[in-house]
Amino acid sequence: MKVATAEKPWYLVERAEGLAVIYLTEDSRVEVSRSRDVLSGLDIVATLRENGRPGARLFGVEVKAARTHEPGRDNPKPRTWSVPSSHTSFFRDIPFPVCLFYFTVDDDQGLWGWIQKPITNVDAGPRLVFNERVPLSLLTAPDVTRIVSEVDRWYDERK
Repeated sequence: MKVATAEKPWYLVERAEGLAVIYLTEDSRVEVSRSRDVLSGLDIVATLRENGRPGARLFGVEVKAARTHEPGRDNPKPRTWSVPSSHTSFFRDIPFPVCLFYFTVDDDQGLWGWIQKPITNVDAGPRLVFNERVPLSLLTAPDVTRIVSEVDRWYDERK
């Protein structure tokens, strides 16, 4: 017996991607491309600008969406997001940092966390750490600045 599942409204993902672009472009160092044209399977590829022009420093943003309140359900904000097992190798193989933006579109509030976290350590050198279970925190404009700075520092240490 098949259980009927409620289909997500068509606008959820589109609206969440729009919110992600708004957050990302609050930082003038970021230029955004819809990833379908650059890297199939990743929602957004962000490029850090150098001297006012797009540079070669990239990071990815996976965008997820949900409604804040579903009728008849208490729908608290998630504390973690798990990478689907079908996408584990895809995300693990991406050679640059990737974060997740998770929006609840009824209130336009965002959460974020690292899927491929950039780690900078003078002794061990720069590396990426894959998080199969992504811890989520409230997304704010200062967080975007911090994300961009961490990505920039990771690239600096690769030199």
